Amino acid sequence: ESALYNGLPDEIRQHSARVAEMTVQVMRYAMDHSLLEDTEYQYDLHPGYMDYLHEAALLHDVGKAFLPSWLLEKKTPLTRAERTLYHMHVQFGDRLLTAYELPLMIDDDLNGEILRRYMAQSCAAYHHEFIGGVPLQIGHEVEDTPIWAQVCGIVNLWDGLLHEGLGGKTYTEQAARMWLDAHASSLFREEA
Repeated sequence: ESALYNGLPDEIRQHSARVAEMTVQVMRYAMDHSLLEDTEYQYDLHPGYMDYLHEAALLHDVGKAFLPSWLLEKKTPLTRAERTLYHMHVQFGDRLLTAYELPLMIDDDLNGEILRRYMAQSCAAYHHEFIGGVPLQIGHEVEDTPIWAQVCGIVNLWDGLLHEGLGGKTYTEQAARMWLDAHASSLFREEA
């Protein structure tokens, strides 16, 4: 997967690296402070979980490799048609990284390859899925998004507010925190 990451434009790689680091920090904090239901999130028991999470978050925007460079480099607000094309990167990433279905039991995946690929696929496919929004993946219920992909999406939004902006405006950390606090209940599941 490092070839996939290395093939992305520099700005996207920098964004992805920040998202990966912070996603791991947030999930580690949540696990260390028992903020997640143990029965629902059994994957965190796998010894490679944090490494897989880092790689998954690093690849969350891998689908952008299939978008035209003019779209990625555009500095003015995107038109409706351009936004539609831009959001196709989640479907491109999903298709690129989909290799296996979710394992029934973690014990069926002794070397972690299925979990690793599932985590990467779900971060790529669902990092823009928010409650109350129009699902970008046909047939996907936002409530079914794995917690790591929800956290990756929140961190992706956070990094976007700080570095890319929303509606042409970049935010300070304080302003980004206030924006997320104001919109959290309408965008994210309670545990995220």
